[in-house]
Amino acid sequence: MHEVEEAHEVPVIIKLPENLANANEIAILIDNNPIQLAANILPYKNIKSIGVNVRLEQDSLVRAAVLDENNIWHVNSKKIIVNSPGGCSLPSCNPDKEICEIKELGKIKLNKYQRSSGNWRFKISINHPMDTGLVKNPKSGDFIPEYFIKHISLENIKGDKLAEADTFGALSANPILIIDFIENLDVSSVTANDSKGKVFHLNKK
Repeated sequence: MHEVEEAHEVPVIIKLPENLANANEIAILIDNNPIQLAANILPYKNIKSIGVNVRLEQDSLVRAAVLDENNIWHVNSKKIIVNSPGGCSLPSCNPDKEICEIKELGKIKLNKYQRSSGNWRFKISINHPMDTGLVKNPKSGDFIPEYFIKHISLENIKGDKLAEADTFGALSANPILIIDFIENLDVSSVTANDSKGKVFHLNKK
């Protein structure tokens, strides 16, 4: 069991045992969320761990479902207690009560470094509101329509995909995707598509 204070941005790290390093698929699910599937990740190279920041509406089991090379699912979970619920249905920032920073929509950042374990961490952050469709505008009382990053892909300089992810409104605003690859890879581009059809790129060629 793990306890968190802030329901709008809860870090989730999934560490894979050696026998699942070449997993075909990893799904992150939140039992008690109105949006249960947070992300579905397809790694095309061996990985040690993945991480995302998620929203939690209330206390919940957070599950990781890992599909191995033999198409067998392995599922594990952890209970997370939220001291301030409402991560999916309350605004992460109320402009009537605080200063809300406005960021450049779709700006992508990529950081890479080698961890003490020897694995290579790639941390992708994307500026995006990730609206769930469940939050009311504090002035009009109308629901703010859902609007979220729905797909992220990482490629090398040859255009080969190294990993991709389908993502949903259960991810936090300005979502973060962390992938720890076992080998040192050349990630030269990141592409993100959102639910309004906008495409955002980061090229590091």
